[in-house]
Amino acid sequence: MASPRTFILGTAGHVDHGKTALVRALTGKDTDRLEEEHRRGISIELGFAHLDLADDLRLGIVDVPGHERFVRQMVAGAGGMDLALLLVAADEGVMPQTVEHFDVLRLLGVEDGLVVITKIDLVDPELVEVVQAEVAELVRGSFLEGAPVLPVSAVSGEGLDDLKAALTALARHTPVRSRDGDFRLPLDRVFTLSGAGVVVTGTAWSGQVRRGEHLRLLPQDCRLRVREVQSHDQSVPLAGAGERVALALHGVKKDELQRGDVLVSGAGWESSLRIGLVLSAVESLAHPIRQRARVHVHHAAREVLGRVDLLEGQQLTSGGVMLARLHLEEALVPTVGDRLVLRSYSPMVTIAGGVVLDPFAPARQRRADALRRLQRLREGGSREWVFLRVEEAGCSGRERVRVEADLGMVGRSPSEAAAVVEEAVAEGRLLALGERVVDAAVAEATGRRALDLLREHQGRQPLSPGMQKEELRSALGFTGGSGAFSQLLETWQRSMPLFVAADRVRADQKELSIDEATRRELDALRRKVEAAEVMYEADERELKSPQMVLLLKEGSVVRLQGRLLVSRRRLDAWIARVAQHFQSEERLEVVQMKEWTGGSRKFVVPLLEWLDSQDITRFDGKGRTRGPACPRP
Repeated sequence: MASPRTFILGTAGHVDHGKTALVRALTGKDTDRLEEEHRRGISIELGFAHLDLADDLRLGIVDVPGHERFVRQMVAGAGGMDLALLLVAADEGVMPQTVEHFDVLRLLGVEDGLVVITKIDLVDPELVEVVQAEVAELVRGSFLEGAPVLPVSAVSGEGLDDLKAALTALARHTPVRSRDGDFRLPLDRVFTLSGAGVVVTGTAWSGQVRRGEHLRLLPQDCRLRVREVQSHDQSVPLAGAGERVALALHGVKKDELQRGDVLVSGAGWESSLRIGLVLSAVESLAHPIRQRARVHVHHAAREVLGRVDLLEGQQLTSGGVMLARLHLEEALVPTVGDRLVLRSYSPMVTIAGGVVLDPFAPARQRRADALRRLQRLREGGSREWVFLRVEEAGCSGRERVRVEADLGMVGRSPSEAAAVVEEAVAEGRLLALGERVVDAAVAEATGRRALDLLREHQGRQPLSPGMQKEELRSALGFTGGSGAFSQLLETWQRSMPLFVAADRVRADQKELSIDEATRRELDALRRKVEAAEVMYEADERELKSPQMVLLLKEGSVVRLQGRLLVSRRRLDAWIARVAQHFQSEERLEVVQMKEWTGGSRKFVVPLLEWLDSQDITRFDGKGRTRGPACPRP
């Protein structure tokens, strides 16, 4: 039988409005696990249960605390909800935490749910109608406007069948979460079990996980292995988005984990201390959110402190929306599209929510630049964020696997991620350089900068045969390796007056243009080398002069070793004499070379070593024999 369609249903509502009692009546499970919860009669921690509505339909239920002191636990449980169950007690009506919990649901982007009027066994029907009117006012203009409002008693069971029917109808029309992209599990419980070791639980936000798979733990950034996977109290080979998941882990100790840590499968995930987002203030905001306000930031199952950097004004008033950055005191693990909740530093009340546009906002970026960046990301979405990271990597670009890992973070499967990159290359937005991709506009701009650098070089050194490739690569700041840079040069050659010859690069002209006066200077220098009695011993200034560099490139002068130079004409004559010698002799000795050249060992030994390097001769430790490149007269 196929696996059931599974959704996460979360409760919300004021303390003592019957959330836990209703879950127990629906599922038979008491979600209050702690002795203190039973003693005090209120929920303190998140509770979990599941409800099979049909053979093919299951709800994982997250029961949240309702007391104002435990709103952080409520937010931790609400992050992965597909559906919400807003509870209002018939004997009390809408209360402060009803409003705050409902604000949290809206800020976290919950899109569907039901309203339940609980404890109807304690009041007259007329009072139930009054509470229904209060609820209608509360949810007006929200995702719950028009949703069923069901009177229920967890004690007598009245209305439970209608509630189950309404939940079934709701779930039937709720789309199942995609399991494409990376697996991500924010941890809401950590404990040990005999025989299983360290166990963590959470609501899977994306992707899927298999037994035996390796995951990364963030923000610690260490690798773990999954020993066992459970979903809704059953051992399964795999589990994923939209399910309550328990994982037995190998490679970590219990005290190395805590609520709010995140397990991920992809290589692109990082912890972040700066987030760019769209910030939305709640309608009930009593005081404006001011620039640099210190706030509690709730994301997934983690709560950290941070400061708000408003980018479109100095304060945000009730119901307002503004682009902003969060500078965090401890790291979160976000991706594009994630939602988070902000609560004021003191007193702690919910003041705003945010949708992440940039999970890794740059450090020390000017506010005007940050605003333009977030405006672009708001218009372009998650795919634009991926391409912006390539653009910001400059002319070196990013490795293709890193770009595909970024796409995995925003919900693309490996095949989809590869296709997105290929499509961008085909469209001309990205330029493929082996295993790297570069933003095409950045590559073109860098090519124009390369032309400017080459022209400056040629202006300073008019006799230079061109700038060395590695020198140009370093000047441009290209860190992608010499092979990828050669591919980039080939691309530029097709559209720009840029020419590559061996290890040199020129602008505008492939060959160096030499005027008559310069040619006379070069001829005079060559004759000076030829006039030397055996070889010419140049000084360092001469060796580095543009004229000598050009003669060496042309090959009319050859550098043997150190500062020793010889004209090509004289060198060819010596090579011919060596070839003639090997016509009748098998070995060549130093003394014979001294006799032919008239030079001392100071000149002859470097000459013989150069002949060895060119395979004209072969040195076997005792003497020299004919090499494979030696001419045959």
